[in-house]
Amino acid sequence: ADPEEFINKIRAVAIDKGQDRIWVEKVEIKTRPPLQSVDVPDGPIEEIQNILDLLHNDSSEWPGLVAEMADLFGKLPDEFKDDPESPRLDDPEWLRSELREVQPFLVNSLLRPGRGIDS
Repeated sequence: ADPEEFINKIRAVAIDKGQDRIWVEKVEIKTRPPLQSVDVPDGPIEEIQNILDLLHNDSSEWPGLVAEMADLFGKLPDEFKDDPESPRLDDPEWLRSELREVQPFLVNSLLRPGRGIDS
């Protein structure tokens, strides 16, 4: 599902039902992993899935990831880092939350025909 399409549909309903008196400024999309796991074939996509699962289940892996992300965050321009909406790459809880949200999209996207192993 395309997040922008979903956001535009929400705004269209608000405008229609609110008779142009309602505007939806911000939509936050929170995702959850699928209820049943996706069969991931052997190879690089499986390796990505295993790394993501390891990060979910083993907190001993987080200090290294946070250190790498903090280093990356330090290289970003100040105006980007000062923006309250910017990624908090040096915050383990923020990274954990984002990982939970992005994993299903990433794996499903890589498994789509024309991408990942099929391309």
